[in-house]
Amino acid sequence: MVEEISKSFNLGAGESESMALFLENKGDILATDDRLAINACKSIGIKTASSIAFIIESFEKGIIDKITADNMIKILASEGRYKYEIIFEALNKIGGDKNE
Repeated sequence: MVEEISKSFNLGAGESESMALFLENKGDILATDDRLAINACKSIGIKTASSIAFIIESFEKGIIDKITADNMIKILASEGRYKYEIIFEALNKIGGDKNE
């Protein structure tokens, strides 16, 4: 199944394996930040969530505090491929420091 997903959607091994595991285990939501994987998932009806979504939800549920959420989003801003608007919106949702 991994090879079929990889060829069908032009995905790397990691993304293809994640999708295959999701389908085999009938998951509820797949965590991915890969744009191609997100598009592939949409095309076959798999719900996805990004790292930023998990950070925001963890903050809103009290699993992590504001400082931790702020720092995690800033790491994603510097290490990831997120648009400035997405980072700004995420920091806004947690009430974080938008000046960095």
